Amino acid sequence: MYNFEVSDHYAKYDKINGIINERLVVNGNQHIIFDNLKGGNPPVLSIQKITDIINLEAESQQVAERAYLSSAGVFTSIMLLTPDQFRFFNKVYNESDDKPLTTEAWIEMFG
Repeated sequence: MYNFEVSDHYAKYDKINGIINERLVVNGNQHIIFDNLKGGNPPVLSIQKITDIINLEAESQQVAERAYLSSAGVFTSIMLLTPDQFRFFNKVYNESDDKPLTTEAWIEMFG
C-alpha cells in the first residue's frame, strides 16, 4: 500500500478557444494533465495521464504494483498489478482488449 494524497487540483476550459489546462498535486508533486491542449481526445488522454501519475507515485514510493489499463471508453478499468500478475494476465489472455495494457500500448490501441 502507498500514500496517494491529492492536495490541489486546477482545471480550466476556455470554451471560446477550446483550450484545456489542468494540473494535479499528488504527494506534493505537481503533475500536468493538460497544458494548453487544443483538440485531441481529452477523455482518453486524461485516463492515460492519471494512470501515469499513479505509476510515478508508486515508483517513487518503491511499491511493487503498477497501474495498467484495460478496455476503452466508459468501460476502461485501471488495475494495480505486480509484475508477476501482469505477466500472468498476458499469458492467459490473447486479445489485447481483454488484458491489462501499459499506458503506451493502451494509447496505441484506443487513443
